[in-house]
Amino acid sequence: MDEILASLGFPNLKYDELKPWEKDTFNSMLSAMEDSTLTLEKFKGFVSSIRDGLEHELTKPNLQKEEDIYLKARLKNIMLLESFLTTPARAKQELQRMLSNVK
Repeated sequence: MDEILASLGFPNLKYDELKPWEKDTFNSMLSAMEDSTLTLEKFKGFVSSIRDGLEHELTKPNLQKEEDIYLKARLKNIMLLESFLTTPARAKQELQRMLSNVK
């Protein structure tokens, strides 16, 4: 599982470190890939589920500073991916907005 996560662009993320909702989403996506039923629409749904989960995690009180920063970074990455999946113009706009915040 860790190798699959690394091949998907998450080299530092380990399967055992995923939250239960992340494991459910990952397993559903993996199942769709194995069955060759993964479509763009299904992938968009998985990305949306991840975004919802991250937003939920960020609403929890008393997050440690490191966890808060980590979740926000992941959310920004998912938002950018979501932008690329919706429209190229929106993706370009989102990327420019995110890059303008980098100092």
